[in-house]
Amino acid sequence: MYQMNAKLTTSVLPPDSADMQALLASEQSLRLVIDTIPGLVWSSRSDGHIDYLNQRWLDFTGLTLAQASGWGWQQAVHPDDNDALTKYWTSILIAGTAGEYEARLRRYDGVHRWFLFRGVPLYDASGAVVKWYGTNTDIEDRKQAEEKLRVSEKSLADGQRLTKTGTWVLDFKTGNTDWSLETCRIFGFPEPPPSPHYGKFRARVHPEDQEAVDRGLLDSFETGEPRPLHYRYILPDGTAKFIETISEPVKDAAGKVLRLMGTIMDITESKKVAEALRASEYLARGQVDALSRSLAALSRESMPEKFLEHVLRIAGEQLGADSVSVWEMNDHTGRVDLAADCQGEVMQMPAKDENQPSLHLSDAKIDHPVWTDFFRMGNYCVYGAIQNGPPWAQVAAHPDGPWYDWRSGMVDNPVVPQMIQDIASSGIVATLNVPMFVADKVTGLFVMCFTQTRLFRHDEIELTRAMANQAMLAIQLMRLSQAHRESAVISERNRMARDIHDTLAQGFTGVIVQLEAAEDASSRGLVNEAHLHVARAGELARYGLHEARRSVLALRLQGLEGSDLSTAMDQLLRRLTADTSLHPTLALHGTPYSLPAQWEDNLLRITQEVVINALRYARANEFKARLLFEAHRLNLELRDNGCGFDTTLKHDGFGLMGIKERVTQMGGEISIRSAEGLGTTISITLPLTDNPTLAAS
Repeated sequence: MYQMNAKLTTSVLPPDSADMQALLASEQSLRLVIDTIPGLVWSSRSDGHIDYLNQRWLDFTGLTLAQASGWGWQQAVHPDDNDALTKYWTSILIAGTAGEYEARLRRYDGVHRWFLFRGVPLYDASGAVVKWYGTNTDIEDRKQAEEKLRVSEKSLADGQRLTKTGTWVLDFKTGNTDWSLETCRIFGFPEPPPSPHYGKFRARVHPEDQEAVDRGLLDSFETGEPRPLHYRYILPDGTAKFIETISEPVKDAAGKVLRLMGTIMDITESKKVAEALRASEYLARGQVDALSRSLAALSRESMPEKFLEHVLRIAGEQLGADSVSVWEMNDHTGRVDLAADCQGEVMQMPAKDENQPSLHLSDAKIDHPVWTDFFRMGNYCVYGAIQNGPPWAQVAAHPDGPWYDWRSGMVDNPVVPQMIQDIASSGIVATLNVPMFVADKVTGLFVMCFTQTRLFRHDEIELTRAMANQAMLAIQLMRLSQAHRESAVISERNRMARDIHDTLAQGFTGVIVQLEAAEDASSRGLVNEAHLHVARAGELARYGLHEARRSVLALRLQGLEGSDLSTAMDQLLRRLTADTSLHPTLALHGTPYSLPAQWEDNLLRITQEVVINALRYARANEFKARLLFEAHRLNLELRDNGCGFDTTLKHDGFGLMGIKERVTQMGGEISIRSAEGLGTTISITLPLTDNPTLAAS
């Protein structure tokens, strides 16, 4: 450029003229400006041939003008960027339009830095490109800042994705929003944004929650205060999510609210955990309450029929039933006979005659689509719908149907249809029929009648199953009473009450311990730990249900099911204290030998009672059990480091009384040492010689 100007100047002005001198001075000044400005400047011919580079460009790259002229400048461009930059430079040369491109340029010391390459064409009067001028601007600091921002945004996005927490901004006046990627994912909108208008978001909020969301956001905007919101959100596929959001007003310097911003969290899983926890707790507490009341009734009533009445009445109260009845299968006659019917406070037991209500199973010509499998396997409950006209009642294995005529040739007793009509006329509209078992065999059904149609939750069904097993326990006890002397009945009643307490009541107390731990974990946001506690509670509840069925056959023991005493005791300790703060140990001394099944069962039940007490009342964190097998005696020592108790005071309940009764039955001795704040030690010694109970066993 300077050379061109010099030629033009020399050809027009005399070299010694004042004008020439002024022009040369101006040129020198321009050169000084171009070489001094904090930028890399260049020019090229119309074909892209570089013909000028300012001094800063040459100083930065360490190249000479001769080395960099033409297309020699490419040697200073990063190899990874050279082809793309050259291709772009060629494209704007052909198009004759200005352009810019980012590429790395090598410094004189070999370090590459990012630059923004800009080129602008110079046109002649005809519009043809006669020259190109351009600059290279250092953008390394901007690039590093952009990379840090990109990494930061990615970390934020990853954190939001892992915690299922998104962020949002809402211009309350226009309804425009700005969502993070995770917010888009949670709400099922395309990624990445543009974020939807508030109206589009609102359309997916559950209709019952839309007004509350509008009101909460408006209140936050008008008051300038944060507002927490909980609502349901419907995804395009119809799936509902539970959302928790907190709005935070953004204010200007004067305190005026400009817009709202906030966070959202998908709390669907924690909601499910909380619901499962609630259902499990409802089931466990319902069973414990029913068991406690049944045990109280069992300890008071001398007539077993009264115990059955208590069980049926409690079951009706638990589920809100108008009446509860029990039907028993008779293997000899092939009939299912009404055993008892409880309405309100009154229980009736029909007389044993041909006119009592009964279903005839053995005479049925065809299988019934519902009843046959119900009585054969008992895998499901039967739902009944009562009508005010023929066929009067329909039944289904699922609350949504299909529904079938309740009889289908299975009833030839005229009393039953009349009874169904009487039920319909009394306002009963629905029934729930639950199988009752003895030794895993269906032996009857437990029927609850309702004056309103209702849906049953899973936990309510499981509670009804437990109540049905209690009813079967009551019936078995009643039958036992009718067949034996009063003294034998009293002895067996106390044994069964003790067995129920030691197995079911303590088992469900263990369930409550797990549920309380799950509730604590859920409140601290530990969803996986809460799931683990709920699962453990489910295992204990199922074990309790198994024990309920086992107690129906309590007339004989099932032993340790293939395990020796020490193994069974170790498994018991682990199961009862799993995921609790109580740490158990079992020490075994001597060579183990076999004991009578009754003794082994008693020792396990005693250990279970003591462990549960340590969990529930002693606030202990250590529990030590020791089994000492000696030639002439067996010693079991159970010790905890809990709060202890005053052994001189009277203690209500079946716990200590049941332990002492079991030790007495085995002809043993028991020692209880405890003091407040010093823990408790229970030592049981069973002699193996001169022991009449051992010989009897």
